[in-house]
Amino acid sequence: MKALETSGGLAYWQADPKVVDFYREGYELAHAEGDTADRARAAYNYAFTFSIPGIRIVPDREAARRLLEESLVGYRTIEDRAAIGRAAWALAVTYANGAHPPEELLRGREYGLEALREHRGLATRNLFDEGWDLHTLGLLALKLGELDEAADRFREALELFVTAADTSGIVLQLTNIAEVVLRRGDTERHDVLVGAWSALAQRTGVGVADSFATTEGRATAADIPAARRTALERGLTMTTDDAVAYGLESATAKTA
Repeated sequence: MKALETSGGLAYWQADPKVVDFYREGYELAHAEGDTADRARAAYNYAFTFSIPGIRIVPDREAARRLLEESLVGYRTIEDRAAIGRAAWALAVTYANGAHPPEELLRGREYGLEALREHRGLATRNLFDEGWDLHTLGLLALKLGELDEAADRFREALELFVTAADTSGIVLQLTNIAEVVLRRGDTERHDVLVGAWSALAQRTGVGVADSFATTEGRATAADIPAARRTALERGLTMTTDDAVAYGLESATAKTA
């Protein structure tokens, strides 16, 4: 099982279609010979093969959810708080990414809150896990129209990612806060933040921001019209520290 998990992990990060075979075999073997922890881990791994870009032309969220729910039940049984948090977070993500009706967003929030609760209850904090829990809870709040809740989640996530020196997390929170201020009607602040996250992503090689913006239907630097370029250029010239400070400030700016 360990060899299949290792091979699957390598294939996952390389977006190699063989990841499906490795994780499916690992899942089947865990059910045949493994204990509760083995089965929970194998179900968690296999779930991700139903949503990998380039592997599944159309993501199968329901299949992923069934496997993640199986994993979550197993981890609850053995009371592995860190793993409970990861499985609950992964379930929350299946409801946070893309478009969903309010009842599904609320279901995702339940999982997101469980993830954050479990991660915060650990003896040793993992800022990375907590940050992504907050990111996901913020997305769910944003899609529920709860802008203040979303802003608070994104602000706290940004602070954690800064402490953890996680550049990808920092960039994504700047995109999130940009979306919040846009919905509050502050176009200028939005455009500055688009410039800020675009420049930071380019400097650090973080490519996930553009794909995330596309998936979530958000503006990138190329989408800002000429009449609003002054604000965009201001963001493009910001240092990382300036961009973070502006993002934190923007998260609490309630009006234009």
